[in-house]
Amino acid sequence: MRRRRCQVFAVAAFFLIVACVAAAQVTSPDFSVVVLPDTQYYSESHPEIFTAQTQWIVNNRSNYNIQFVLHEGDIVNIAEQPAQWQNADAAMRLLDAAQIPYVAPPGNHDYDGEMPSGRGTTAFNAYFGPSRYAQYGWYKGGFPSGTNDNSYAVFTVNGQQYLVLSLEFIPRDSALAWARTVLDANADKEIIVVTHSYMWVDSTRADECNNNDLAPTNGNQGEDIWQKLLNNYPNVSLVLSGHFTAATASRRAELGLHQNLVNQIFANYQQLTNGGNGWLRIMTFRPSLNRIDVVTYSPFLNQYMTDGENQFSIAWHNAGLAGTTGAITGLVRGDRMAPAQYMCVPIAGVTLAAGGATAQTDSNGLFSLTLPNGNYSLSASAPGWRAPAESDQQGAYAGFPSNAKVFLKPMLGSVAGKVTDPSGNPVGGAALAFSGGAIPTALNVTTDAGGNYAASSMSVGTYQVTASASGQTTATTTATIADGATTTLNIQFGSANPPPPPPPPPPAPPCAAGTAHSGITICFPGSNQLTLPSSGGSGSIAISVYNSTSAAVAVSLACTADSASTGCSLNPASLNLQANGSSTATVNFTVPALAGRLHPPFPLSSPLVFAGLLAGFAGIAVKRRARAPMLFALALAIMLVSCGGGSSPNITTPPAPPSSSPTVNPAAPSPKTYNFTVTATSGANSDTKAFQVTVQ
Repeated sequence: MRRRRCQVFAVAAFFLIVACVAAAQVTSPDFSVVVLPDTQYYSESHPEIFTAQTQWIVNNRSNYNIQFVLHEGDIVNIAEQPAQWQNADAAMRLLDAAQIPYVAPPGNHDYDGEMPSGRGTTAFNAYFGPSRYAQYGWYKGGFPSGTNDNSYAVFTVNGQQYLVLSLEFIPRDSALAWARTVLDANADKEIIVVTHSYMWVDSTRADECNNNDLAPTNGNQGEDIWQKLLNNYPNVSLVLSGHFTAATASRRAELGLHQNLVNQIFANYQQLTNGGNGWLRIMTFRPSLNRIDVVTYSPFLNQYMTDGENQFSIAWHNAGLAGTTGAITGLVRGDRMAPAQYMCVPIAGVTLAAGGATAQTDSNGLFSLTLPNGNYSLSASAPGWRAPAESDQQGAYAGFPSNAKVFLKPMLGSVAGKVTDPSGNPVGGAALAFSGGAIPTALNVTTDAGGNYAASSMSVGTYQVTASASGQTTATTTATIADGATTTLNIQFGSANPPPPPPPPPPAPPCAAGTAHSGITICFPGSNQLTLPSSGGSGSIAISVYNSTSAAVAVSLACTADSASTGCSLNPASLNLQANGSSTATVNFTVPALAGRLHPPFPLSSPLVFAGLLAGFAGIAVKRRARAPMLFALALAIMLVSCGGGSSPNITTPPAPPSSSPTVNPAAPSPKTYNFTVTATSGANSDTKAFQVTVQ
């Protein structure tokens, strides 16, 4: 019994301590900010819960030294129902009456027709537009003009000014451009950002594959907001968001490019009973301790959540690094706008490069790079995939690993053709199976009544093709798909199918640099092994030069040969390449002929030669006599035999004496291979590639 009483006492003491900590008096310089996650169901069905939240804030303003309130968006559930806006308006007006400053960005449910793609905010701005805040000195303006879709406010605590930046749902590029002007003009203020959708439930930033509410072309997900905006400002310290329902809470701490600590926190309870049961966040900032204490409390239930995801303390600003090396980790997937078979799929075997280090993604598309503390440009490449036009900027710092989200676009082409029987008649209903591609792909198509078929959005590369139909002998062949092109492949059953005509040569794919510098790369669009006949001569080979840097560069070209008897030149000898651009050049070369077959000279001391010459001279001397023609002919015959031009059974030729001249070699001369190298240079970046020419 005594033991049971002790247990009961211990439990009671624990909850008393929790309650005392949560309700402790907050005094200056400490202060609090209250966060209201999605209230859409309160406005729709439980306005009393919404009112309980804001009334509690008013009642506890002094106890917690509450300086600001941040609504995370989705104020209402159905924007076309005025009653929901009226319920929200009544709850928030309690803060107006108490002169407690607040912001409330639009969530996806706050747009006209719950269609954020249209960007209509008529009802939202009727209730929470600029006119609602115009009387307050802390309100500084909105964007676009005449709206509060994006807005900012400033409040001051202990002489320190804090700027609250409120961004629209998945903000457009124009909204981020406006936000830059605000942040650029307020470098002296600490920045707190609130937007409806930013953090994902797994403690990474939301991306185009997490959130299907808007196409990537219509706005910027959390990862984009970080890369394009927040990562670049040293005074950003806190980002808050809601929206997602797969979990109730997540958070991450990461350093920006200026080594400023940015806490990014997600909270949303709308999937719980009564649309959230009134849970809100109390964030208490303690400057002297460099700490933010976070508790989750429901005025409606008068209860606290005490698990580690909902009650925790975090460092406020960067107090220093615990080591000298950090990491860039992340995930590589197919672009969301790609065809279904490639969309958002993890990509294995992608090469990631940063700061001279490389890593490859595993079967789940994950990677990790360990690097000295610093900021890096992260690039990605993989066969069959097109890398982003711009490299991500990532920080690798001890204790604060970056988490990169990389998306690649598949390089795609098409194939079309006709299937016929041995007599050339079309075969309808024939089944064609394609297997292969740079991105492993399996695809099945069926011919129509006219024997025609077509398949689009296929990965580039070579495919094995099998065609089958009832009553026909199965046919097999290959097809090569080129980026942005359509390959024609006709198949005839019962006959030897010649290989398909070669497709137009695809653009040379980016290839691995031959040096540590990946900014300049040489590729051979065709083979780098050439053959010339034994006569040698001149030839040429095309090269492509790629600039993968983010700035235009001038590139100088040079070529060298491994033999003094060969030569090469380039046309042009220099290139001006745009950022992430490419161009071509031609290498002209010459090689000598192979050594040919040589006949040995017949020695002049041969008796036959000597006799032939005497007979010739004698014939000339007596040419006026009748015997002259006969003697001249005899001399000529002897000379021809002596020189190897013929033979006579009555004349024998003695063997020739040894000679240093070449002897007759009936075998063909051996092939000769010459090596050439081509170098492209731009500043510190260079690449060298080789090709061979064989003469045979």
